[in-house]
Amino acid sequence: MKRIASIRSVPRKFVLRSPNNTFILALIFGIFPILCDAEPVDLVVYGGTPAGIASAVVAAREGLSVTLIEPTKWVGGMVASGLSRTDKGREETIGGFAQEFLMRAAAIKPDTPLWYAEPHVNLETFQTMLQSAGVRVITDQALKCVEKRRPRIVSITTVDEILHQARVFIDASYEGDLMAAAKVSYTVERESREQYGESLAGYHPMPIRPRTAEVIASLSPSLDGSGPSYIHGTPISIPGRDEDGNPLYGVFANPGLELGAADHRTQSYNFRLCVTRRPGRFPRFRISDPLSRRPWAFCPCDSQPAAAFRRCQGQPLNPIGTANDHPNSSRTP
Repeated sequence: MKRIASIRSVPRKFVLRSPNNTFILALIFGIFPILCDAEPVDLVVYGGTPAGIASAVVAAREGLSVTLIEPTKWVGGMVASGLSRTDKGREETIGGFAQEFLMRAAAIKPDTPLWYAEPHVNLETFQTMLQSAGVRVITDQALKCVEKRRPRIVSITTVDEILHQARVFIDASYEGDLMAAAKVSYTVERESREQYGESLAGYHPMPIRPRTAEVIASLSPSLDGSGPSYIHGTPISIPGRDEDGNPLYGVFANPGLELGAADHRTQSYNFRLCVTRRPGRFPRFRISDPLSRRPWAFCPCDSQPAAAFRRCQGQPLNPIGTANDHPNSSRTP
């Protein structure tokens, strides 16, 4: 099935005027692009995140024809774009596709811990698994529009004007663009515990209590450690306001909500990147001095910028492990 791209303007030399002032469009072969719809498949997965790749590969192994569409240039999400230390929890709970991927990635380079493969190795592993399963991968193509028949999605069109038809569509993107375009209801905030009968939903403030540095560095029982069930607190008392009585950066006033109530907050997030101590592997870059940007954002525990920088100096990022001498670091905006 073929369709012709929409025509917004036509050069004057290709417009003919008939005696009765009727415009006749001269369709000359090669002037207008002819776009072909993609071959219909069983499953279209939108979003090349690890969840999207898992869905695509497993479905293809079961005999389905699968197309994976990723709006950026790379598949793999953050696992292939900066994450080299997977938060694994209890190892015995990991199996199936996730375990297969982690074992494949760790095996590519000698002496790589099972959970700590480098992002480019993770990307290579994802690409190999997609190729071996026969998944058609399309990158750098974002969603443009969705076609529905009643509640069912029948096709989606990407920004290159290619139409993709499938029996089933999965939105595995981080942003949920396909679901939003299909008018699926969603909430961008915290729901109350009454809305869905979830006892731990909604507003649940944790008590701030001082912790020693040793306790904060300990592991919780879920990670086979002897520390508290969750680590929350600081080794020193930190005032929430500056000398003028204003809340420090990142500190918000008590909303005064009831336990379990809904609010407008979203989950906190950070960004991750890999650095290396090996010279010559990657271009060098300089991590800027916190004083030249926002020292209060890096060390809100100290109201004096000079002291804040001394406390942060040498640790502008938080290294959380290595993969082949590549520390994985994080920073919360």
